[in-house]
Amino acid sequence: MLVARHARIKCASLALLMAAVFAAPCLAAGKIDASSRLNALLDADFNAMVREYPHMATLYGVEGRNDQLLELTNEALQRRDAHDRGMLRQALKIPAAQLARQDRVSYELFVLTKRKAVEGQQFNARRTIEYMDQFSGPHVWMTTNRLFTPFTNELDYRNYIARLRSVPRVVDEAIALSRTGLKAGWVHPKAALERIPRQIDEQLSTPVDDDACGGREGKWRARWRSPVFTAGVSWYRETSPTPRAGRCMRRSWASN
Repeated sequence: MLVARHARIKCASLALLMAAVFAAPCLAAGKIDASSRLNALLDADFNAMVREYPHMATLYGVEGRNDQLLELTNEALQRRDAHDRGMLRQALKIPAAQLARQDRVSYELFVLTKRKAVEGQQFNARRTIEYMDQFSGPHVWMTTNRLFTPFTNELDYRNYIARLRSVPRVVDEAIALSRTGLKAGWVHPKAALERIPRQIDEQLSTPVDDDACGGREGKWRARWRSPVFTAGVSWYRETSPTPRAGRCMRRSWASN
């Protein structure tokens, strides 16, 4: 009877060992599958980002969008909101417990970012003030992005000129968003707007020789002065909450 008991114990141990041996590849496969799904999702999100924000594509060195600027239409904003919702849904389907440590960190940060974006969508009027302040807007994108824009051949310069010609369109769209925000009661604090005229003044008054890109871009400066500055004046006149800043903007524009 004792022999039979030992035999049963050996059989049970062998069964557990075999189960562990066969389960190990399945667990490894699960981790690989979860990691692959996460990486594919991150790639899809990045590709969508460079499509929606061409100036960011230039920053990251992604070719093919150096002649474009983002859209600020309601359709574009709704499309980005839908993308964030879709990314969050897909991310939550990934078995996070199967991810390795670094992938798990990336996963948690990704989910946190998308969840915050989706939760913020309930405040629809928020986006009326997201795209024009002292940190964001064509007056910022164009001056900082040119530092990363390639200027090695004729096509590069033509792409940049095409991008400059998109500035008035983007500012007009920002004007429309700002008007919507005014109606909804969402406006920037005075401090966020009154710096914009000074920022533009400094950009336009900097001598070409002192410009970080002056050597390669100086001859194109005249092409961007008018669209950026004139459109910026139009936007600021319509939306500035401070008459003093608006008068300064108009006076500066008239002097140029």
